[in-house]
Amino acid sequence: VIPSLIAEPGERGCRAAVVITAGFDAKLSGAMLATGRPHLMRIVGLNCLGFLSPTSGINASFAHRTPAKGRLAFLTQSGAIAT
Repeated sequence: VIPSLIAEPGERGCRAAVVITAGFDAKLSGAMLATGRPHLMRIVGLNCLGFLSPTSGINASFAHRTPAKGRLAFLTQSGAIAT
């Protein structure tokens, strides 16, 4: 299902996607990336918290709150640490 969900917005000009789901094997992950490649889509995820940018007002994650704006950046692979 995920590769087709990547294809549809890609065909409409979407350039990025956040995939929060888990349980992907290498074949399914490769299919998802291959589907986004012709549209030059950037894909964040597989089994991730998502993406937050308080300065831009973006909360594309499953975090229940958006952090306050500030001058500190924090980058982590761990959703548990980020929340």
